[in-house]
Amino acid sequence: MPDNGNKPERNNKDIKAGNLAAGLSAHPPPPEDTSEGNLGEHLRNERKARLTERFVWILLLLLLFYFHIFAVFPTVPWLASVILSLLGLLFLAIMAEKCQLPHIAAFIWKFLRIRRFLGGAGSG
Repeated sequence: MPDNGNKPERNNKDIKAGNLAAGLSAHPPPPEDTSEGNLGEHLRNERKARLTERFVWILLLLLLFYFHIFAVFPTVPWLASVILSLLGLLFLAIMAEKCQLPHIAAFIWKFLRIRRFLGGAGSG
């Protein structure tokens, strides 16, 4: 039997039964420093990454929706496309705030220039 670095081999019966051999885990090992502060920071970073990913997916789905609308209705009047674009930007600004991306939200609100009419704190 070849030496595999003193790691136990997986047994299919053990895996099906949910009993993994010692040293083999379904999850990666925890980080070296498992202090409460480090784990809290790791959790905050993970949440931020997931919110950012959620915003990117929302943006991609909105763009896909626009491509679909303009492909299905190639003769959309210009006023309807402007209104649809402004509503999309408004939706993106709100979602950027919900996903805790203040720089993106501030950029969109500044572009729209309607923040002061909605009673936002960042009006200026």
